[in-house]
Amino acid sequence: MREFYNIVQTATNEQRHELGKLIGSGFGSQPGTLCDHIKYLHR
Repeated sequence: MREFYNIVQTATNEQRHELGKLIGSGFGSQPGTLCDHIKYLHR
């Protein structure tokens, strides 16, 4: 998950926002939030 976090952290705010919309993350688009949501989806 660390690699994904590094990738998301270097993305622009707009890119993270769009990723958040794609995965249905309703809690924001900060790197940690997106990683947590991906972990949740993986279960």
